[in-house]
Amino acid sequence: MTYVPAVRLTGELHPNPGYPLTVDTVTAHLRSRRLLAAVGQYDLSALARAAGVTEADRSVIIALAATEDERVFVLENGKAQQGLSVAELCAELAAATRANVEISGEYVDANETEIEDTFERGDGADESHSGDRADDDAHGDSGPIVVELPDADDPAPVLIFRGKADLLPMLAKDAESPLETITHGDWTIVGFEDAAADPGRHGWTRSETPVIELSAIGEDRYLTILTSRGALIQGCTLTWQTPTTPVLGDEETFEAITGDHPGLAAVLASLANPHLDPESEMTRLLSDPAFAHIDAHQLATALQLPPDEHWFTRVLTVLELPALAAAVFEAGGFATDGEDSARVTRVEPGGFWASMRAVLQVHDTASPSEIERKGIFGRIYAATVRQPARMLFSIVPELALGSAALAWVATSDHRPWWLIAVGFAGGLAILDAVVDIALMIRRITRQRRGISPRN
Repeated sequence: MTYVPAVRLTGELHPNPGYPLTVDTVTAHLRSRRLLAAVGQYDLSALARAAGVTEADRSVIIALAATEDERVFVLENGKAQQGLSVAELCAELAAATRANVEISGEYVDANETEIEDTFERGDGADESHSGDRADDDAHGDSGPIVVELPDADDPAPVLIFRGKADLLPMLAKDAESPLETITHGDWTIVGFEDAAADPGRHGWTRSETPVIELSAIGEDRYLTILTSRGALIQGCTLTWQTPTTPVLGDEETFEAITGDHPGLAAVLASLANPHLDPESEMTRLLSDPAFAHIDAHQLATALQLPPDEHWFTRVLTVLELPALAAAVFEAGGFATDGEDSARVTRVEPGGFWASMRAVLQVHDTASPSEIERKGIFGRIYAATVRQPARMLFSIVPELALGSAALAWVATSDHRPWWLIAVGFAGGLAILDAVVDIALMIRRITRQRRGISPRN
């Protein structure tokens, strides 16, 4: 017999006026049905309080162990069995709590259900709801609601990556913020000056990964980790999540529950800690070879510890990343005293050409031995540093191919998108050749003056 795989489903219950909603109420109903679930409740953030949200308005969150075809698991004699559908559970919870229920795309409005029941009973829906309409008319149209937001004082983001100093000018330009940086072992730590800095605009190469961003929005801290070439938005984002409490008997545990459905054990573990969900961001991160050796339960525990000023330190330590970045983030920058302060370098953002000149200057002054460590292309580049004339082996083909590509585009009557792309690539090749010519002339001049490249 083939069993449908187990999955973790999530949902929310939103209270209606006059019907208090508590975790205990939802838990009692789920426990009476022997459903394998967990329940929690959102905390009120400063933003929510500013918007007028009260304790009575707090939603209850629910996590369920279910099959892929959305049949919720029930516990029978210590074994997980398929039970009612998600749609049926939504209707049950709405009737039991008078809350609006939404689980995995299924939605039940308790108010609509109440109206339908009233009509079916023939109790006169107009009379039962006339008071609500009269109350609405008495208040009238009060106009748009104005929310006074709390003052934002979010710290500037901090980055950790394996790139060297040659990318810093372009990084400052892309993020539109001055930055300070320090080398910490094999890592580079960057702290931005402006809270509005956006390092997400910068593109990263494979050799510079993993790239880690520490950021915060209000009271929430976020750790974004990019493990492949691209932008930070493509990475995995880890953050503390509202905890949920398993709905079980006093002496029952998820570990003791058996079942035949594939993935059931992992789904049950995720009910107590959402980061253990097979579809979670943490699981996606640990599937990358760079972090495959990290203990999943240890990391999940660290992520769910209080999201205070020590949260980044705990998580970075488990990930074997430099915890110095957490200290820089929480302090709002590098310390101005101490032994590390002398090693801090400041980089100002500039225009495109200014950033390019700064990048080329870093490349031109770097020692060949340092460049060689960047792989085969680094070794080729180091050879041109020692003997600049070797750059002609790349300059001549780039000029020839780039000129041919531009000529092809210029003489074509019809220019489809791919031909325009060829012309763009040809222009970049010519630009790169011109830059190489400038570097070659500079290096030959330096050598004739008796200035040799550093080893």
